[in-house]
Amino acid sequence: MLHLIYMQENKVAFYYLLFLFFFFRMLRVKKTKSKELKYDITALENAIRSVKSGEMSVRKAAQHFNVPKSTVGDRVTGKRDLEVGRGRKPALPLELEKSIVQSVKRASQLGVGLSRKQLLTRTGALVKKLKIKTPFKNSTPGKDWWQSLKERHPDLTIRKPEKTGALRCRMMNRQKVEAYFQDLGLILTQKNLLEKPKMIWNMDECGKSFEHNPVKVVAEKGAKNVPGRTSAISTHVTIVACVNAMGDKMSPLLVVKGKTERSIFGFNTQEAPSGTMWDYQESGWMDDRIGERWFKEIFLKQCGNDRPQILILDGHSSHESLALIQEGIKEDVVVLSLPPHTTHYLQPLDRTVFGPFSKQYDRACSEFLQQNILHKVDKWTFPTLFHTAWNSALTNENIKSGFRACGIYPFNPLAIPECAYLPSEPSQYTEQSNSVMKSTEAELPSTSASALGTSTEIEAIETMVPSGDGPVSNVNHSQILPLIADITDSLQQPEIDDPQHLLELILQNKIEVVATANEEGVAAVSDMWNAEVTSLFLPFSNVSENKKPTEVKKTKTASHQSHRLLTSEEVVQEKLLLAKKKEEKENKKLENKLKKAEREMKKVEQVLKKSNQCKISKCKKPKLE
Repeated sequence: MLHLIYMQENKVAFYYLLFLFFFFRMLRVKKTKSKELKYDITALENAIRSVKSGEMSVRKAAQHFNVPKSTVGDRVTGKRDLEVGRGRKPALPLELEKSIVQSVKRASQLGVGLSRKQLLTRTGALVKKLKIKTPFKNSTPGKDWWQSLKERHPDLTIRKPEKTGALRCRMMNRQKVEAYFQDLGLILTQKNLLEKPKMIWNMDECGKSFEHNPVKVVAEKGAKNVPGRTSAISTHVTIVACVNAMGDKMSPLLVVKGKTERSIFGFNTQEAPSGTMWDYQESGWMDDRIGERWFKEIFLKQCGNDRPQILILDGHSSHESLALIQEGIKEDVVVLSLPPHTTHYLQPLDRTVFGPFSKQYDRACSEFLQQNILHKVDKWTFPTLFHTAWNSALTNENIKSGFRACGIYPFNPLAIPECAYLPSEPSQYTEQSNSVMKSTEAELPSTSASALGTSTEIEAIETMVPSGDGPVSNVNHSQILPLIADITDSLQQPEIDDPQHLLELILQNKIEVVATANEEGVAAVSDMWNAEVTSLFLPFSNVSENKKPTEVKKTKTASHQSHRLLTSEEVVQEKLLLAKKKEEKENKKLENKLKKAEREMKKVEQVLKKSNQCKISKCKKPKLE
């Protein structure tokens, strides 16, 4: 009472407090999480099944399955759906929402995932296109809907995708990989190498720079910048490695940048791993000469005397030189080239060796630079750091796991995961539906009158619908959907409370019936809705799954688009033909140069001849009379 009197005497303060009270009530306050369900959804389903079958009453079923009695009763009577969650009703139908979630997951697996903004934008376009009544502002969902969607689908999250080139996505397809494994299995069987891991080799190269990537360090939380010391020199060095399925490794080959052998002199070669071979190249990369030298001086000397053996490598030009292939045939070494742009799944060194090697190299460089402020990674210190990373990463277990993950040894084509082939699917079809993205606000197609049934069926339904011009109340979806189900077998019912008005719209072809209900009155997403979801979230996959991919026209380089047995007679003949053409081309260039030189010499001779004639004419003495 005293407070009221005080407030009446101080009206200004009273109205100010009243204003604050209503102001804070209008603010959106985050609700606390409700209690978790104390029963399992399976127990609820069993309780409902027991009641409907007549085995138990609602009370006994609730006690027996430890489920609240009101929960069982509401589901049995149909007052609430079985899958209804806590909180307010979702803005979109559950089946449509599930279709969107599945399409988003599918897009991420295909390498064309959607960002959160794209998901919200395309969901809004879908709502406009299907003319669904939602509480969205401007028909576009906001962050609140996204948060609720994640709660209803905990398997959804934001992920940063890994960089994958378009060619890698396109070339890593099932047909090429199956053909590769088919030929690999045939070679291993014919050469009796299925149980001889010591004879199965893989060779590849990677590049390293003196400027490494600093490792993660412990720092203050919230710090804007955490510096990491690196070397200012970015010299490139190519590292060639070769391993077998037994877990053994050969001596490495290091290719440095330079034009002469003097470019190697600055490196402390004594600190490199034992048996390391050094070479130079103008750009620091592999070429035919270095590839041939590696095969003769490292591979053939360290692979052992047992024959035959198989060497698996990628399709780099330095691996396919004619001299290397001929030497392989002579030494009974089968050289198999992997399908192009598939090494991230099919090459053991790329799968489980070079990744750990890069991490160990970065770690060794970081630790070295932390020891002394004057330390730097240069030609003299690089071999020591490389030696440390080489021994740490190229372990027996890492090498074996690479061959196992690639399905080479033990031979297992199913070792390649199914997700590896998914990014290639969009590029296998030519039909694209980009036009759908440009017309997201197009109207829904109308259903023809013949699709709605005969006039007798419509008259029978009209007698079941209450007459009157005013709205009909207390009519839920379970009452409306069975009426529509008698007209069409389509899916999903529009949200209109007046059945009479709904029937008129259907008869006038102003609304399309897209849902039917099952025996329990539950509607599922129609094929049409699925098509609309697919057109917005997966526009490139508008082609039926049963449709065959378009055939690619064969070109001159078609044979290079798949794996190749380099030691086969066909490839040898191809290389000989290319070598012959190359020689002819070089001879023609040389001949053209000689002809050009002859023409230049003739021009010089003519100029000299003219100059001599001029001198002679000037030197002539006049005749005496």
